Amino acid sequence: MLTVASECLPEQTLNEQSISFASRGFGLTLAGCQTWDVKFILSGSVVHPDEGVWHAIAYRERSSLVGRVIEQLRTLIESGEWPVGSKIPAEPVLVGSLGVGRNTVREAVRALVHSGMLEPRQGDGTYVRADDDLGAAMLRRLRRAGHLEALEIRASLERDAARLGRPARRTPADVAALRAVMARREAARLEHDDEKLITADIEFHRIAVATAHNGMLTDLYCHLTDGVRALLEAIVHSPLTDDERYQHHSHTALVDAIEAGDPDAAQACVEVYLGASVNSLHTLQDADE
Repeated sequence: MLTVASECLPEQTLNEQSISFASRGFGLTLAGCQTWDVKFILSGSVVHPDEGVWHAIAYRERSSLVGRVIEQLRTLIESGEWPVGSKIPAEPVLVGSLGVGRNTVREAVRALVHSGMLEPRQGDGTYVRADDDLGAAMLRRLRRAGHLEALEIRASLERDAARLGRPARRTPADVAALRAVMARREAARLEHDDEKLITADIEFHRIAVATAHNGMLTDLYCHLTDGVRALLEAIVHSPLTDDERYQHHSHTALVDAIEAGDPDAAQACVEVYLGASVNSLHTLQDADE
């Protein structure tokens, strides 16, 4: 709490909220020093003689409140409490839990939608699209990229991960996770469940990259997920042969190479299945012409 006195107002003890302002004929005395531009703690009981100053203060106060709510929502996303792909609580729930008005919540959500971290879906609510600013920026760029561009970036990251995946880095848990998701991928293939296969394939490649145990490389790759999914959907839902669509043998060989701690063999497997994907894309593009 802070005590502020003025020439035209009685001494008041004000609530905590720092704002700076200046007003003609309204000097304030703070800690014995008169000033025309002071930072003080705003009280709802203070009556300001200059209406323009009051509106400026109110605007600054509201902007600060929206900024704080944006940071609160950003923290929920970055901490994983609202994971990527999840639906955020409805507006009335946010209003109640954050203790702010509807307009403040709407402005904060709108700002995060504009940044790319959130995505509104007509009639369904708002979903988390990215868990940080880098992910949001990648998503915006991916929207302008073609399948081949996304595949080339994916290939570069997967080759680097394969090269780094030496025995000193990969663990038995890495191999077990790859074997488990590979089994789910194969089961989905045999069941002709393309959606489950695509989900398992994305998880397989994410784990394969993570075996390099380079956090930044893994984060970059994870931000390509939307581009990878779009590419897989284009190939899996196409009239290509089963070998071209699923590439089962090269994926199995990659797991064997990672388990053996052979980065050269792992990199060769990456070249095989990514080269096949490039050929499949060219085949589909030629068919569309």
